[in-house]
Amino acid sequence: MASHATAPAIEQANLPSKLHRVPLVLPPAEIRRNYRLGVINGVLFALGDSLSSAGLVLALLVRQLGGSLALVGLLPALQIGGFLLPQLLVGGRLQAMPYKLPLYRRAAVARMLAFSAMLLAIFAAGSLPPTTSLWLIIICYSIFNFGGGTSTTVPQDIIQQLLLDSELKRPQS
Repeated sequence: MASHATAPAIEQANLPSKLHRVPLVLPPAEIRRNYRLGVINGVLFALGDSLSSAGLVLALLVRQLGGSLALVGLLPALQIGGFLLPQLLVGGRLQAMPYKLPLYRRAAVARMLAFSAMLLAIFAAGSLPPTTSLWLIIICYSIFNFGGGTSTTVPQDIIQQLLLDSELKRPQS
């Protein structure tokens, strides 16, 4: 009788916890590919971030299109707030998600489309009314930054899991 009462406890004790999961072993070719893709992603992100600098490039463009100084001052707030505010809204839900990459991919597609639309609005600024171009650029820039804030937590969570896995593999002394 006592053995039946302890059986579920023994079965639960044998289940792997979050801290003791089996790390995924990737072939070396895939590790190199992932590393190269990560470096390329970082370089392209830094380049895009520099080219769309709210304090330099976009500020001059917005001013040239007739934007007020208040709107120029709003650009850095859109950039910083766009990255920070969604993390507050998404962070709790993200922890409960078993697969986080679909969210990252959706946000990356939204960011890519918003940035492409912003580039089209910039190149079409000569043929569109300045006010229309200005607001298209501001709206696309906002979507781009809010998409970045939504997707920023996913790589951080993945890196945390990788570090946790490497800590579990390291011999304890």
